[in-house]
Amino acid sequence: MGALDLLSSGQIGTLTEQRQKVLSIATTNTEHLICLVNDILDLERMKSGKIFMQKAKCNTADLLIMATEAMQAMADKLQVRLIINPVTVQLWFGQIPIAFCKPSPIY
Repeated sequence: MGALDLLSSGQIGTLTEQRQKVLSIATTNTEHLICLVNDILDLERMKSGKIFMQKAKCNTADLLIMATEAMQAMADKLQVRLIINPVTVQLWFGQIPIAFCKPSPIY
């Protein structure tokens, strides 16, 4: 991400703890913005007919387990325990070729 990566590498100087925290927030928010822009671009490509949504079968229990596993590290940091009771239900959903953006807190 250019300048943010340069700052975090320490190549242009050492940051205080407070500035390192602000840099971390800026990096996270930049990642969120990149994901949002990519999603908007994908939707525009769908709208123009350049990519198409394909139906795919999905097991809700698998999705719930994957989402919980993805969020567990963040929950651990906040001392939150995630508990799920997945129910197996087969659904059809629209699938488009978009990049997966890792979940992270929004500041």
